Amino acid sequence: MELQLETIDPGRRTRVLLTGGIAVTVVIAARCIPDLTALLPPCPFRLLSGIPCPFCGAARCAVHLANLKPLAAAGTSPFFFLVYLWWIASTAATAAGLLLQRMPTVKLSRRESSRLRRIVVLLIGFNWIYLLVETLLREH
Repeated sequence: MELQLETIDPGRRTRVLLTGGIAVTVVIAARCIPDLTALLPPCPFRLLSGIPCPFCGAARCAVHLANLKPLAAAGTSPFFFLVYLWWIASTAATAAGLLLQRMPTVKLSRRESSRLRRIVVLLIGFNWIYLLVETLLREH
């Protein structure tokens, strides 16, 4: 793994501004709408099967983080809690890169990239197990 500072290409600048805009929109909506989670649609997988999907709780996790409730966010979806923390750190580093005109970039070898994909798949699996167990405990 290698950390590099690269010049900013226009495509990356656009992606950064778009994802940052989405994050700001979520934060504003979560802060202005008292019970935003009640407005979210139910999970179709859960409606059909009665069990949560591996990604259930992602939106509620984002709303909890936007409302500065990290424990509630982590309890809703541990995987997405980590994803959102990474997104926040990445966005902050990228914003600093926009100001400095040099973008921090992590370069992974093929082997590291392959390992990272496997880790992400395992984390999604562990998240699903957590959601299933949490649902079973809540129902009993």
